[in-house]
Parts: sequence; C-alpha cells; structure tokens
Amino acid sequence: MRYPHSMIFTTLTISILFLSTAHAQEDWPKYRRDYFNTGHSAETGTLPNGVTTVNSKNISSLALKWSQALGGIITGSPAIVKGSVYVATWGGAIYKLDAVSGVILAHRQLVPTSICTSSNHNCRIAGSPMVAGVIVYIGANNILYALKASDLSIAWSTPISSQAGAEIWSSPVEFNGLVYLGIASHADAPCVKGAVYAVNTVTHKIQWVFNTLDETSCPSGTNCVGAAVWSSAAIDTMNDIVFFGTGNPGSNCHPSTRNATRYPDSIIALKGSPPTLTNFQAIANDIHDLDFGSTPVLTNTATQKWVAEASKNGTVYFVPRGSAGILSGTLSIHIGGNLIASPAVQAGGSNNLYQPTGGGNFIKITQSSTGSLSEPAHTFVSSSSLFSAPLIVNDVALFGSDDFKLHAATLAGSLIWSFPTNGKVDSGPAESNGRIYFGSNDGNLYALSVGAK
Repeated sequence: MRYPHSMIFTTLTISILFLSTAHAQEDWPKYRRDYFNTGHSAETGTLPNGVTTVNSKNISSLALKWSQALGGIITGSPAIVKGSVYVATWGGAIYKLDAVSGVILAHRQLVPTSICTSSNHNCRIAGSPMVAGVIVYIGANNILYALKASDLSIAWSTPISSQAGAEIWSSPVEFNGLVYLGIASHADAPCVKGAVYAVNTVTHKIQWVFNTLDETSCPSGTNCVGAAVWSSAAIDTMNDIVFFGTGNPGSNCHPSTRNATRYPDSIIALKGSPPTLTNFQAIANDIHDLDFGSTPVLTNTATQKWVAEASKNGTVYFVPRGSAGILSGTLSIHIGGNLIASPAVQAGGSNNLYQPTGGGNFIKITQSSTGSLSEPAHTFVSSSSLFSAPLIVNDVALFGSDDFKLHAATLAGSLIWSFPTNGKVDSGPAESNGRIYFGSNDGNLYALSVGAK
C-alpha cells in the first residue's frame, strides 16, 4: 500500500478499446491505452503525418521534439487524443498541451494550492487521465473530476470517499456509462478501508461501491483497515467484468491493525451492477506490505483466458478467467524485485509479458499456447528501481527508471538506447501519431520522435 504510483492479438481481435491497422495513426486515450491494459501501440511504419514510428533499427534517431515544464512531479502517463496531450502533476493540476508543439492549451488547478506542501505530497495527482469523447476523467485527492476536453473546465465532480486519509491513486476507466476507480490511503497514515467505486456518467452519482475489505472477517471487536485499491481497472468488455488488484490487510499501518482474511492481496473480478465477486488471494495475513499495486492485464492463450498481475512479493500471477469471473488453476512465476510497474503485453505465437522490477531488471515472461510459463529472461538495466509501465512499439519496449532515464530494449531483451532527464522517470510512456510522450520527476513533459519530427 506504500507508494500507490491479452489477449494474443490476431487480425480478428475486437475486444480492445480501438481497432488499429498498420500505418494508421491512433490515439492513446487512457492508462495502458486499451481496456485490456496491454501498453501496446499498433502504429507501425511511416504514418500519414510523415512521422516514422520507432523501431530497433531507427531508435538511434529518436530525439527530443519538445519538452514543457509543468511545475510538478509527473508520475502518471499522458493521454493523447485528437492532437492534444493531457497530463496531471503532483502540483495538483492537469494540463492540455498541443501534441506537436508542446504549447499549453489549457490548465486546471484541481487541488487548492493552499494545502500543498514543499514536497507536493498533499496535492499530488498520481494517476493518469482518461479521455472519453468530450470528457476527461481524473482523480484528485478523494474527488473524481469530469472535465471538458476543450478547455479543462469542470463539467461535474463526485466525492468518492469521506474516510480520513482517503486518496485516489488509480487511473479512472470509463466503460458503458460507468467510471471505475479505487480508493487507497495517503501514504498509509492513516490507512483506509479499500473499495472500488462505479460512478454513473449521467447522474454523476456513485452507482455502487464494493468494499474490498470484508469486515465480517475482522477479529471480533477490531476495526480493520486495508485492502486498498491503487491499481487501475482492466475490463473484459465482452463479459462486463472489471478486474482490480488490492493491497495488504493494514498490518503496517499507523497505527497497526489486525488482519482481515478476505480480499486483501487479491486479484478481484466484479461482474454486473450491482457487482458479484470472484477473487484470487495471493497472500493470506500479509504483514510485509506485499500489495498488488501493478495494474492487471488481460491475455488469451489457445485454450484459456487469463488475467495477469504482478505483486510486490516479486511474483507475477496468471489467473484463469471466464464469463463469470475468476476461475481456479492459477499459475505463477517468481522473478524477484519489488513489482509495482504495470506490465506490457506483446502478441505473437505466444503471450510475451514484459515486467520491470524494483531491483532494476526488465523481465520477459513467455506464456505458451497451452498456458505454461517459461523461464523468464532477465535484462539488467541499472541499480535503480523501475516503476514505469513499459510501452511496446514495433520491436522495442520503452520504460523509465529511477536513474533519471527513459530506456529502450529490444523485445529479445537487449538494451539499445536511453534518454536522460533531470529526475526519476516513473511515468509510463505513451505513444500516438508516431511520437512518444512521458513525464519526469523533474517536472517536465517530454515528446520524442524519430528525427525530432
């Protein structure tokens, strides 16, 4: 809970957020781009705008197009839609910029500057925006905001939780008229009771709440907290199932609490409205802060559908899923390191999942057509942590590091390029119209492209 920061693609895949074809320009409207959270761009070759997408052969020409100082740490990923970039900062603000020039087009201060501190922790916006039509959704402190995409004026807003210390870390996801997001705590002091919320985009009210801590499982006479939700949703759009990860039971909170036995350290599936639950619990009675903070991804093999998610215990879990939710038969692979970054998925004859680690490694895990997991391939990047969710474009993966750099590796695992900034790069890069966008703890948003076009 501390530091809340696919299917195999075939030519017939229709369950991702947007269909894309080769040489077509595409938007990147949300965290991890699509509802399956693949982090994969389908752009390839030279696009109609004249920009050539990056690959392992031209990456030496990937250069700075522009950078823009935004006055606050940036840990969320940008969203790029219709030629505009949307990104939020730890200064409590959200910005709209021109994607080609980097000029600021609009700005909205969502968290009052009066409550900000020198470290920006009191007014941080850690998540990523989602652009859905003419609305931009973003969470700030404990409020979900719906902003007009045109000028970032507030269309409506909904308070999510009245708990002391409640904070939105997860990036909101809108699907079929509901916005899904979780609630976590402000640096575990105080901890809160975790929950998933669904907010109706028409009424602007909370349609349902699922409490991820079942208080009937608390020891008698104990006030349990924990099972915070700081990961972001993956959505099985065909079966109307929302997947989240949860945090630990609260044993490391201030003050510490007794453990609840249901739903902490779990991958949960919520189906319908109001939702029914199925879940897989990775750790019972966790006393070591081993959350699911990474975001789940949805994958397919020939015989089974899966939801994969990484835990801070250094293990990636592959949980079978069906039309009703989570099934039995979980597989797992231990790769070590503090796993907070969300993985990316690249299609092929088998599912290749790419997972950065807090130990400075970039890991490739292959799941065969029958579901079995291969021995992971390790690529050492640096002695610094990798908390940035990877972006896959063509045959390269790009990801940030706490060594102040954006790195690129081939999908075979060789480091081939890096770009320096003046701060940690925890922001997951996004790609649209051939250009790559990411933020840094130095307060800058960066845009890169081949030949700086």
